[in-house]
Parts: sequence; C-alpha cells; structure tokens
Amino acid sequence: MSDRNRATLFSFINMIMIALMGISFMFYFLDIGARREAQVAERFRQAISHCMNLADISYWQWDITNGEVYWSDNLREVYGVPGSNLASYDDWLSILHPDDREEADRICSVAVEERSSYRMEYRVIDSTGQPRTIFEIGTMTPDGKYMLGICIGSNHFDFERLNRFQQTRGNE
Repeated sequence: MSDRNRATLFSFINMIMIALMGISFMFYFLDIGARREAQVAERFRQAISHCMNLADISYWQWDITNGEVYWSDNLREVYGVPGSNLASYDDWLSILHPDDREEADRICSVAVEERSSYRMEYRVIDSTGQPRTIFEIGTMTPDGKYMLGICIGSNHFDFERLNRFQQTRGNE
C-alpha cells in the first residue's frame, strides 16, 4: 500500500473516531430522562452499526479494569474470522500474524500506560489461513478505564474512491 493511501485511510478513520466520540459525549451531557435516553441510544447504536457495516469498519471497547472486550457485530467479518471467539485482549493477540503480535502488544501497552492514542497497521490470519492487513486507531478514555478503537481492513477498502472524494472536496 502506498504511503498516500495509508495517510488517506488514517485521515478517514480519524474523522470517524472524532465523530463517534463527539456524539458519545453529547449523550453524556444531555439530561433527557433514563427511558428516553435508552431509546435514543439504542436507535443511535443501530444507525452507527448499520453505517459501519456498510463501510466495512468495526470498533471495539476494552475495559482495562476487568479485561472485558466488546467487539462490534462486524469485527469478525472485517478480520475474516467469522464465528471465532474474541472475548479478550489475549484472544485478539492470538489471531494476529505471529510477526506482528509483539509490536501490536507493545503499542497497546504504551497507550494504556501513557493514556494516549495510537495508530497501527497489523495483519490477522483469516479463517482460510490468509493474512489480512488491518488499520487501527485507538485511544484511552480520559479516565483511563477504557481503550476505544476503530479498525478497517484494507482488503475491503476502495482507496481510489476515497482519494477521488478528497480531491473533489479540496476543489470546493
């Protein structure tokens, strides 16, 4: 993958992450009643899930305090491991390409220790035994309790289309 395509992809993922975090904080500050808040949050979750499925983007949330990991419904498809059990951080590490595990673990560990954000590229081994390249951006929540991430598989991403879109936006 060219450096330009890689930079374009990371810019795209950054925009998505910023939008999702902004909407999440909006719900935190709104006081609309518990029942109504639950209804709005569920509709929002369904809409975001639908949009992310259309774009072949997945997300996850890792609770650092107890080790539990929540994966979006389509993460297994983006990774090419349908039906696999991805219940923990160690499960995630186990599907990474052996040559990429140590570096990915190091990057995540630094982000947790420093409560910082990161970008990384790694390979997973799909259910057919073939490697898939994944691009991921993650960040710690300000309280240090959760790590949030967005992943996109390069096998599903149309770089030419995104580059054309960015060029037309730049001409406006």
